[in-house]
Amino acid sequence: MVVVQVRDWMTYKPIAGDEDAAAVEAFDTMVERGIRHLPVVDPGNHVIGVLSIDDLRAAVPFEVTRETRLDSSERDQLRGIRVSDAMTWAPVTAHPETALDHAARLLADNRIGCLPVVDTRGQLVGILSETDALSALDAILRNVAPAKPADDVDNLLDELWAERGRLVEQIAKWQQTERALLDEAPEPGDLADRAADLGAIAAIEPLSARAQRRLRAIDLALERAEQGRLGICERCQGRIPRTRLRAIPESTLCVRCARTAVA
Repeated sequence: MVVVQVRDWMTYKPIAGDEDAAAVEAFDTMVERGIRHLPVVDPGNHVIGVLSIDDLRAAVPFEVTRETRLDSSERDQLRGIRVSDAMTWAPVTAHPETALDHAARLLADNRIGCLPVVDTRGQLVGILSETDALSALDAILRNVAPAKPADDVDNLLDELWAERGRLVEQIAKWQQTERALLDEAPEPGDLADRAADLGAIAAIEPLSARAQRRLRAIDLALERAEQGRLGICERCQGRIPRTRLRAIPESTLCVRCARTAVA
């Protein structure tokens, strides 16, 4: 019988936090990366803690989620808290060769949302989340092999090309409708019908304008992809999260650099 191991389902080389960093920096990282758990390491990359969204929520008197938009006062409160003040110290960990069923029991028995994965020296090499464990359970029950990590940029490009096709088709339909309404010769006394036609045109124009703006944004993203620059921040050279690119395809800055640019 083949033993399924943590290495088969963990996320490799996860981003990690610094115990001395301000909690607001860790929160921004989690929002930017779309994650709920942040391993915390020392200068030697040894795991010393885990900070979760739940930990941050427990540390402040206001709601904190990945979707939360903090006001300046709330950000100041989080800025006054160190990661080490809110994180869980000495977390339960796993090794790459740990059996997956044992890792799942660790998650359940300790009521935790993730297991930092460490090598024999205690250095961080991965993370296994409860979502990873559930995905593994689903695959095992359906008797399918672990899926290889998808290339986010390739997947995003497929989505953008598909959306571009839909936009081009929809814009063409709107333009055709608008031309037909404009070319329609008004009958004498048909003022009400003509007014309705003009109202329809007025309704179409803003929709078409928004669609064309989105189309231009997608085209800019596709140009950057051809240059091998899609998803790379022009300022810090870090990764731009897929969620940001999906919402704002023409993005050339990551969330943190964009916020700094505005400030």
